[in-house]
Amino acid sequence: MNTIELLTAIIALASAVMASGVFFAARQLQITKRQALIDFEDTLAREYRQIAAELPLEALLGESLPKQQMEQALPKFYRYFDLSNEQAFLHEIHRVSPDTWKFWCDGMAAQFT
Repeated sequence: MNTIELLTAIIALASAVMASGVFFAARQLQITKRQALIDFEDTLAREYRQIAAELPLEALLGESLPKQQMEQALPKFYRYFDLSNEQAFLHEIHRVSPDTWKFWCDGMAAQFT
């Protein structure tokens, strides 16, 4: 094997190694991005559970609340509606996955009825 053939083989090998490195880096970036999205969605889900735990059970079951209990719960309902609005906004700007948005929509529909 002459020098030119050897250099050509070394360059081809180096190119293959670099290409696999670029592919690996791109794949790691995708995985990191997906994990960040999951963590973000989980944070919002935890916030939802905290808010929902404070809402009167009677209201969640579709029962009417006495005026005084409704007035006391109004700030909690406001927080729930505000979170729902934020979730809709995040969907509009593509910050949540389509599967998560569908799950949230189903939950909102159930709560609003």
